[in-house]
Amino acid sequence: MKTILISTIFLFSSILYSQKNIVVIDSHSKNPISFANIKVLNSKKGFHTNERGLFELKNNWNIKDTLLISCLGYSSIRENISKIIDTLFLSPKTEKLKEIIIHTKKPTFKKVGFKKKHMTIFTGTNLQIALFISPKQEDQNSFIDKLIIPVKKKVKHIKKKKEEKKFNSILKVSLFSMKVNLPHQLLTNTPILIKYSNNSKNSIIIDLSNEYIKFDENGIFICLEITGEVDENGAIINKLNPRPGFVFTDKKTKDFNNHKAFYKTKFNNKWIEFDEKTSFFKKDVFPAIQLVLTTYGN
Repeated sequence: MKTILISTIFLFSSILYSQKNIVVIDSHSKNPISFANIKVLNSKKGFHTNERGLFELKNNWNIKDTLLISCLGYSSIRENISKIIDTLFLSPKTEKLKEIIIHTKKPTFKKVGFKKKHMTIFTGTNLQIALFISPKQEDQNSFIDKLIIPVKKKVKHIKKKKEEKKFNSILKVSLFSMKVNLPHQLLTNTPILIKYSNNSKNSIIIDLSNEYIKFDENGIFICLEITGEVDENGAIINKLNPRPGFVFTDKKTKDFNNHKAFYKTKFNNKWIEFDEKTSFFKKDVFPAIQLVLTTYGN
């Protein structure tokens, strides 16, 4: 009887553990962090929180294992599974810049950026790419009104099966100010999440007019990441070639004072310049991003 009772308690505990939902929260705003990256260290297991910032602890995990939790714009943390209760907090690396009040009635608009598009790179879910741009002197008093990111849906080597034509992906876009040639402050309240499917357009247009992000002389750092595809239950599926792909160009532009491309793996903090030395293209390539700038008159 005692053996049966012990076995029943153990089974019940395992069921509770398998159903244990953990939420990842912004330590400042107390809001859940959607699609944060979760990795079981010393293993190949990697996944994400869902739209509500939740993930599930599995009963077949070793309680001695450690989780690495990360998200662009936040300091990463490591937590032993046995010590996790129900909530994990990520701290923003820096506080958001103060709000800027504009007193004007005469805005003018100008589109700048890469006009020629030459290739598409399907980054996978483990690779983050970024573009650093600094403005020409004439644009240093402008604000970023819109961000235009060209993408492509089709992957040539994927066979045209009916079930492979449909997809529903989550893209994450983050904008940072610059300090000592490194991304510094997150310029929006949170990273921007974009839902992108096979029915979406070939350009992602992000309205930033209410953010009042100044395009100052130090420049900005635009980070792009495909979190993965979403299944019918809202869970992330890390497929080998998640779509869309980001459109790149090997043609420089005179619209910026300076521009450089970077990449890094998801759980690495070091950005590597995406130039002819590190690119398999054997040439400098750049995400073909465009900006719509707003300049306010008197």
